[in-house]
Amino acid sequence: MLLSNQQLLFNGTYLPYQNHSQSTQSIGKHEDFFSHEIFMNITSKTSTYYAYFHYLKTKYKVFVKGPFKTWNDNILYQAFVDELKPFFGLQKIGIHIAKLDYKGKPLFYLIMRDFGDGAEHYPTKEKDGVKRIDKDKIPILQMNRWLRANDLEKHPEVLKQYVDILLFRQIIESSDTNNTNIIVNGNKVLSVDENHKGYFLEGKLYSHRPTKVCAAIVATYLKKNKTQISEQLKTWKKLWESQAFQQRLNAFGKTIFMQKVLENIEKLVIHHQQDQWQL
Repeated sequence: MLLSNQQLLFNGTYLPYQNHSQSTQSIGKHEDFFSHEIFMNITSKTSTYYAYFHYLKTKYKVFVKGPFKTWNDNILYQAFVDELKPFFGLQKIGIHIAKLDYKGKPLFYLIMRDFGDGAEHYPTKEKDGVKRIDKDKIPILQMNRWLRANDLEKHPEVLKQYVDILLFRQIIESSDTNNTNIIVNGNKVLSVDENHKGYFLEGKLYSHRPTKVCAAIVATYLKKNKTQISEQLKTWKKLWESQAFQQRLNAFGKTIFMQKVLENIEKLVIHHQQDQWQL
């Protein structure tokens, strides 16, 4: 039974019961749970927006992806790999999966933590008659926009996290690795919108090429920090010894993914040793 004072944990679980069993029931009508929705992206597939999520007498600042017209494995994959990020020294977003009634149909949503001040505080602009987030002025910037105003080389903490994310997305076989799916929040860098490619990407760090300046900075960093990164990859490879890591895999029914992680780290070590990066 779900208690009325239970806070959302944003731990990759399904609502309403916050466990890892796929929910077969809708928690209610979409319009009864969200307020102050401001679109980030409007697409024919799946839109994204900032909003407030009203749940069990508590209001949460959230970023929402949905509705998904049909269930697909990438819904669970995004929640799953988000829970792996802290094991790789990365900050997770924090996600729940929920089924909500939208226009009379029960559809799935990804409900994520919003690390900013909340939807009502974000700058907006109007396009095609719809109020949207002003992506150039929002405090939490996509990396491609952050780079327009900042020199990556002068922000070593951001640069390290950025490269770690590029390596992490290789390990988990994520598609859509580009500078719109990496965001900067102050001095924290976060990976978003991971979709499972299904195979190792052979050192191809981007699905869409960054600017030449950005690529050059990353290439230089990989060479200058070769020993450090090699040691880091060895540390990541030891994750299979971590009981907590295995528990995360078990919770999502992804124990077979462990072998893929180990194999991909081993391949990444070879690419790094031989400077076989594709930038």
